[in-house]
Amino acid sequence: MKAALILVVGWLLLTLETSALYALPAAPSFLIPLAIYLGFSREVVRAALLAGALGYLADLLGGGPRGLNMFLAMGLSMLGSVLSTRLFLRGAIFATVLTALGSLLAQSLTIGLLVAFYRGFERSELLVSELFPVLVATTLVAGPVFLLLEKIDAIGVKVKEESTILGR
Repeated sequence: MKAALILVVGWLLLTLETSALYALPAAPSFLIPLAIYLGFSREVVRAALLAGALGYLADLLGGGPRGLNMFLAMGLSMLGSVLSTRLFLRGAIFATVLTALGSLLAQSLTIGLLVAFYRGFERSELLVSELFPVLVATTLVAGPVFLLLEKIDAIGVKVKEESTILGR
């Protein structure tokens, strides 16, 4: 039930990203905080499957090469899972820093994969010039996305948990 609701909310956020937010100077990538949150809050395989489904939705809505966003989302969810269990760090600052690093990693991998494998892709300098503005925009929307997903995960929970991802 919660997974289906997260998929619906992710679909709505990705639709907003691919249609309405391109009028902004830098459109944030909602897929990055979604994938990182899933890695924080779920088992590795379940997080990777949900993030992969959201990544495939981003591929369908964005019009890019199929599988690119799915690959990035699954990798980011696994990164979030590994770092949250290995470093034992949770909280708003850690989530924001990890989102910024995930955004930088995802954009760099996207540029590299498009240049290497996508025939006819010759304008990589356009993506490089958007690297920092998209990183800032994605980092700014990470907090509200994490709060929204925490509210979804809190549906139906009778006992209040001691620690959440944002540390509240």
